[in-house]
Amino acid sequence: MRGLTLWLWQRGTSVYMLLYIAYVGLILCTHSSIMTYDFWFSWIMSLHMKIATFLAVILLTIHAWIGVWGILTDYVKSTSFRLTFFYIYTLLLAVSLLTNFLTFWR
Repeated sequence: MRGLTLWLWQRGTSVYMLLYIAYVGLILCTHSSIMTYDFWFSWIMSLHMKIATFLAVILLTIHAWIGVWGILTDYVKSTSFRLTFFYIYTLLLAVSLLTNFLTFWR
């Protein structure tokens, strides 16, 4: 991928995550008097929140992947170390994504 494409992806993921956090914060502030475990669970497990949350997790993963890729390519000069670390990091992100998927869509 080219630099501008990665830059746009990272900015786009940031905007979605900001909107998601603002929405969750708004719900927490406006429903604080009735915020019980049952309310929270039913709200977070509703279909629209499952989709929004899982999309936020996917975009956070993409955001982190691009950020670490940028840091590694700019500051780590050893190609073998960079590729090894990046492979392990990508594997950990994939496991995290799978764990989140299994948690929300069980």
